[in-house]
Amino acid sequence: MSTSPPTAASRLISKSEFLSSLPPWRRFLAKLNWHPTVDAQLSAIEARIESERLRNETAQLKRESEHLRNETAQLRSESEQVKSETEQVKSETEQVKSETEQLRRETEQIKIENARLAKLESKLDLLLRNADSSSPIPPSTDCN
Repeated sequence: MSTSPPTAASRLISKSEFLSSLPPWRRFLAKLNWHPTVDAQLSAIEARIESERLRNETAQLKRESEHLRNETAQLRSESEQVKSETEQVKSETEQVKSETEQLRRETEQIKIENARLAKLESKLDLLLRNADSSSPIPPSTDCN
């Protein structure tokens, strides 16, 4: 019969389960406290299980941390790209505003020219009517 304690189990076992797994003479010694206490052995098993759980949790946290670092780097890159695109849009907006202002000035100039041409046309019509009626041509005046 084996006298070594059971190896670390994947689940916690109660004191009574542990004692029932021992041969009768070991149970008797455990009751007399001639054997290391079951609580100490259970605590060691629990500590090993907890240690393994913490190692696994630490490894998982490291993987998550690395994943978050990668996501952060990607978000920073995307943020820089958005900033660049925003600056480009601002520049294009300023250009469109400038072109719009230029078109407004040109439109105003065209309106002025159209008004001037309308005056000249009315004077020309007046001259043509006077020429048709065989009247002498009035003296020319400066249109400016």
